[in-house]
Amino acid sequence: IAAKANSIDLPTFSPYSGKYVGYIIEKGKLSVDIHYHIEKGKLKAENNIFLDQLTLGDKVKSEDALDLPITLAIALLKNQRGEIDINLPISGSLDNPEFSIGSVIFKAIVNLITKAVTAPFALLGSIAGGEEELSEINFLPGYGRIEPEAEKRLQILSKALNDRPALKLEIMGQVDPEKDRDGLKQAILERKVKSQKLSEGVEKGEAGGSLQDVELKPEEYEEYLTLAYEEEEFDKPKNVIGFTKDLPVPEMEQLMLTNINVGKDELRELSILRAKAAQDWLIKKGGISRDRVFISEPKIETEIEGEKFGSKAKFSIK
Repeated sequence: IAAKANSIDLPTFSPYSGKYVGYIIEKGKLSVDIHYHIEKGKLKAENNIFLDQLTLGDKVKSEDALDLPITLAIALLKNQRGEIDINLPISGSLDNPEFSIGSVIFKAIVNLITKAVTAPFALLGSIAGGEEELSEINFLPGYGRIEPEAEKRLQILSKALNDRPALKLEIMGQVDPEKDRDGLKQAILERKVKSQKLSEGVEKGEAGGSLQDVELKPEEYEEYLTLAYEEEEFDKPKNVIGFTKDLPVPEMEQLMLTNINVGKDELRELSILRAKAAQDWLIKKGGISRDRVFISEPKIETEIEGEKFGSKAKFSIK
């Protein structure tokens, strides 16, 4: 069985949407293309449903209405042209006395809406043509820079968000208190060494820049580490005549790392840095408008309610 229907005005279905969805339909058109195959009492069906400019109107009270955020589901499913294009495959046995095509289709729609609101990033990933986990990006312990793998996810996420302008994104930075504490010490040491090279360049009249842009060659590292070590104010090993003792690179590094303090404040700053890095990428490179991307209060606990935190930025749809 094959059948098509084009451009049916959706407001005619308001009595049903009011009862089962809890909203009347203000405007929109429906087109369907169905293909049903029945063989030996078994049904396999494809329901291609196309909704154009679906807009909900007033909310109505109904005991039968779905207890789900329908408006969020529509925002997730609707692209920037106002279209919802979905395929609902169904199957079942016609010999089952409880089998009902209408019931099966309704359940398929409910499952789709449920997936949209409970696993929105899985839906966005499939729509954008990728299978990446889009609900979070990972960072190296102690660092807040966007790594290549994270950038790949952000590219897919920004593509999906650009095609769904009604969605807003909230970003929460996270840390792993153990791994990030050691990693942050290493990152601070790296910044101290790079700052020596940057300062030397400025003194020579060279154009300044950010520490992120400073590149240290292997043959330069010991020189600038030594300068950074000499500026540290902690007690350093002395030689027999009372002067600061020359130390090999590993010992200087270890002493500096031991005397770098990383507490909750520093971990919180790292969490915010990660959320800000993701936000900046989405705005500057992903083309998402600033008023759609928000930063929420970070988490620096080990876990909450069984959820373990890591060196991440987590996303949620609003």
